[in-house]
Amino acid sequence: MYFFNGNSDSVFMDWGNGFPVLQSPYGGLGAPFTGTSGDRFTIVFDFENYRWIAEPKDIGWDSKRRNVQYYCAGVCNATALETGQISANVLYAIPIYVLKNTTFDRIAIKVTVGASGNVGLGIYNDLDCYPNERVWYEIGISVSSAGVKARTINVPFYVDVHGPLLWLVIVSNTTPTIVSLPVNAAFPILGFDSTLTTAGVGWSVPFTYAVLPATFPAGASPITASPIPAIFLRSSAW
Repeated sequence: MYFFNGNSDSVFMDWGNGFPVLQSPYGGLGAPFTGTSGDRFTIVFDFENYRWIAEPKDIGWDSKRRNVQYYCAGVCNATALETGQISANVLYAIPIYVLKNTTFDRIAIKVTVGASGNVGLGIYNDLDCYPNERVWYEIGISVSSAGVKARTINVPFYVDVHGPLLWLVIVSNTTPTIVSLPVNAAFPILGFDSTLTTAGVGWSVPFTYAVLPATFPAGASPITASPIPAIFLRSSAW
């Protein structure tokens, strides 16, 4: 039997018949519990080292974000954004780091010049700095007129399961002009090329407008120039 102490409250791992079983006064595997000091944890099994560990529920700079405010994927140092015309039938994926368990309640873009047609928005998890499995999507969002195009969503997010890196995705069957990121304000998540002059800030890949795929298509190219779509995410409780 292994013993873990979380602020004087006991968490045990009992191997029983050869299988690790969590015993806690606060719940089973993955259940949050509260120590005597009021700190919250999540019990996680570390398969690499074959042990239970307790991780704080609130970690990283995301815990300092304000509730009911939108945060823009991919932005590094900008407060004034630009506009850009996105292409039809292209999947754009822009990164956002989330270091805290939360529930997302809004996703949005802002159209500045409308075009007859629709866009689809999506959220994907990450695999080796590339969009992987679809977490959420919606298509049929009209961009025929200017304005904020927001969708109410209910997407639980768990750092241990999904993150901490997510990709916000947009695809369109038309060519609206939307609020976008300046190249020099976008986070160079994919690094710089061999000449040390061009950075990759996201991914794009041809994709005929339809339901967003369950797995992001292979063969995408780094986004290195405008347009870099500004896709916004909101949580009611960062």
